[in-house]
Amino acid sequence: MSVHITAGTRFVGAGGIGIRMNLDIDWRRTEVEQQAMSAAAESLKAGAKATQDQAKDVVHVITGTLQNSIHVTNNPNEGDRTEEAAMHDLAGTVPDPVMSKSRLSLWVIANTFYAIYEEMRHPYLYPSMSAAGPAALAYMQENRI
Repeated sequence: MSVHITAGTRFVGAGGIGIRMNLDIDWRRTEVEQQAMSAAAESLKAGAKATQDQAKDVVHVITGTLQNSIHVTNNPNEGDRTEEAAMHDLAGTVPDPVMSKSRLSLWVIANTFYAIYEEMRHPYLYPSMSAAGPAALAYMQENRI
C-alpha cells in the first residue's frame, strides 16, 4: 500500500479561503482481494472440516456406511455413493471452495440414499455446522485474518 498527500484545488467560500488536500491511496486492490479471498477460503475449509468431523462423531451409526459417506466437497451433485462408502471412508483432503461473485462455497454432504431420512430422524449435519462454525472464526483469529 502506498499513500500520497497532495495539494488540490483552492477555493474561496463564504467567509474564507481554503485548499483541498488529497489523500491518494494505492491499495493494490487485486493483491489485497486475492489475499482476502485466500484467507476466507482457508477459514471456510477449516469450518467445513470441523463440520465434517463433528457430523461423523454424532451421526447415528448402524453399519458405518452413512458415517463413511460424510465428506467435504465442492461438487454437491456427486450422486449416490452408498456402495463406495460401504467399503471405505469418503473423507479426504478438503478441496478448494467454488467461487461465485463474492461467495465461496463448500458442501459437507452425506451421499447415501438414506442420508436424508437419518438427518430427519437424528439430525447430524445441521447441528454439526452450528457447533463447528466457531472453528472458522477461531482459524481467522489464530491466523490474524
